[in-house]
Amino acid sequence: MLKLPIPNFDGTHERAVFALLVRRVRVDWLCIMKIQSILSICGLFLLFSSCEKSPQADAGKDTEAKSEAKAEAKAKAEAKIKTEQHDSELSAAKEEIERLQIKNEELTQRIIAREAEASTLTKLMEVGVKNYKSGSKRAACILDIRNMHQATRAHQNLNGFSIGDTLKWGDIFGPDNYIAVKPQCPHGGEYILVKTFPAVGTPAARCSHEAKHNHRPETTKGW
Repeated sequence: MLKLPIPNFDGTHERAVFALLVRRVRVDWLCIMKIQSILSICGLFLLFSSCEKSPQADAGKDTEAKSEAKAEAKAKAEAKIKTEQHDSELSAAKEEIERLQIKNEELTQRIIAREAEASTLTKLMEVGVKNYKSGSKRAACILDIRNMHQATRAHQNLNGFSIGDTLKWGDIFGPDNYIAVKPQCPHGGEYILVKTFPAVGTPAARCSHEAKHNHRPETTKGW
């Protein structure tokens, strides 16, 4: 408690004033002490409150940091998975492209082979058609030679001609004769006609293509 020195006063009035001042100072001092006590208590309370809240705040910060770390790790994992999926898809696409290229090359080779086969078949068909036409023309020419020979034999037998007698082809060809019109070689050859009735086995007509295109009968035995 604050103690003030008491001076010596001569008068009663001075003493009363001094006593009043002392009481006033004591009251003010007590108020100051109370205020200091209250401030101390408040400071202790604030300190205690901050001490209590600090671990909770730190715990909250730790939780938030852990959450952020988990979210970042999850994002990295998802990004890694997506990257792996993308790489896998890209690898599969490359393999598919390579497979299609190989298949395309195989198909190209097949097409080339088929084109070669088709070209060969076309040539064979052309040769076959040519041979067929040539064969059909040969057969028609040989048929003409046989018909002309048989007409001469018929004319010889009907009119009593002998082998070696003069053969007049005007009696063979004509509208009223054995052959209406003189035949023409289908292959453009010319028929060579004998001038006399031929011996047995000798044809009365030959084709100019008998050597080149084999326009001659296989046999004339008995003709």
